[in-house]
Amino acid sequence: MDIEDLGIAADLGHHTDTLALLDRMQPFEADVVIPMDRSGPAPLRLTVPW
Repeated sequence: MDIEDLGIAADLGHHTDTLALLDRMQPFEADVVIPMDRSGPAPLRLTVPW
């Protein structure tokens, strides 16, 4: 996933330092996608328990 894939919502990225998205497709866990971070490496994807 890239920030341009968000369409109109990609405009949010112009005003933020870090953009994080949650994807809960699996029960009891969520993928945290960080497509943009001005202070560190990106893109980043983490899977966390939910």
